[in-house]
Amino acid sequence: MLDESLKNAKKYVLYLLSRRDYSRYQIERKLKLKKVPQDQASQILEDLKAEGLFKENAYAKARTRQLLKKGLSNTALKSKLRFEHCIVQDTDIEEAYLEVGSSGELELQSQLKKELRKFAKKNEAIDAKAIQKISQTLQKKGHRFSDIQKNLTLVLKEEEIIL
Repeated sequence: MLDESLKNAKKYVLYLLSRRDYSRYQIERKLKLKKVPQDQASQILEDLKAEGLFKENAYAKARTRQLLKKGLSNTALKSKLRFEHCIVQDTDIEEAYLEVGSSGELELQSQLKKELRKFAKKNEAIDAKAIQKISQTLQKKGHRFSDIQKNLTLVLKEEEIIL
């Protein structure tokens, strides 16, 4: 009976992993919902890792790229992944930036341009109030105020926008 429940749990994990990558924490949580004991869940994951079927690093890399595309800062990205029980280093983030062909500063400038376009579409003037809204939006994504201001000056010059 115990072997049968272990096999079913392993099949369930294989089914999950066939759909997408997961973190160890996510799979353990799903197995816990299925009433699989913690020691068995750990054993299943170790076996799958040894077989090369469970790659938590692949999940971390994919999730990092996904969060970078949302415009999160490195600090916010690491915080979000830490909440998901997934640890990434600065080198992993830089690697992800290279894979998407960007950098932290270029990504921030891209976000600034995107926010400026929103105001242009609404035919709203880009004044101090608009700049404040843009700055607040990017601060919510974890970007530092000083970085926003520095890059905003560059973007405004590049886009030839005069305040």
